[in-house]
Amino acid sequence: MSNTLVWGALAALVVGLVLYVKSSKSREESGEWSGGLQWGYLLMMVGVFGVLSAFMSFTAVLLVFVLFTGIVWFIHKGRLKKNPAGDSNHFTDYMSGFFPIILVVFVLRTFVAEPFQIPSSSMRPGLVVGDFILVNKFSYGIRTPIINNVLVPTGQVERGDVVVFNYPEDTKINYIKRAVGLPGDVIEYKDKVLSINGQTVEDRSTGIQSYQENTPQYGTITIEAQAFKETIGTHHFEVLKIAGQPSF
Repeated sequence: MSNTLVWGALAALVVGLVLYVKSSKSREESGEWSGGLQWGYLLMMVGVFGVLSAFMSFTAVLLVFVLFTGIVWFIHKGRLKKNPAGDSNHFTDYMSGFFPIILVVFVLRTFVAEPFQIPSSSMRPGLVVGDFILVNKFSYGIRTPIINNVLVPTGQVERGDVVVFNYPEDTKINYIKRAVGLPGDVIEYKDKVLSINGQTVEDRSTGIQSYQENTPQYGTITIEAQAFKETIGTHHFEVLKIAGQPSF
């Protein structure tokens, strides 16, 4: 998480605290808590969420908020049983409303689908920098949050799949790449020709493609690349090869 976002989260937390201190703690004639109090709680939650995200994964922060708001929700329900007229405590009455929302977001993001943004041009022309994609979270198995071990296997990675994974040397960085090899495969990439287990992956030229690329050294430049169609497994896709770029 960038320093700018951390400072923004801290600012939201401070503003929320100020609003909380200065706002009325009594219900208005409409039966609602004062706008200042509600905004104070909301900004404090945003601030705490942002600060925790600097030290924990997004999933871990969501889990913390699910547990916290869940406890508040149960306390709120207990008070309503004792006093059906309403919960007189502004904290439990207001904060308990976040529990169902955060729980739904947590379940959807952890077990159904998760959004990612394309960070680089390595997946062109199919995926472009800035594109948002939704990743199916149960393609290869239903996993436990945080620990990430497979509880219920539902499939295996196949050649040609586009997968999202944590960069091993810095697990906070997400890599979005196409899987070329499977365990036991011998992969060779020489002179921009890909081979899997000694068999060359055939490609067919489809012409020249150009696109804009932002570089730290030269700013925005135009890149021209030769486009090819390839097939790996059951997947058909396009790849770009840039003349003069070294192959690894």
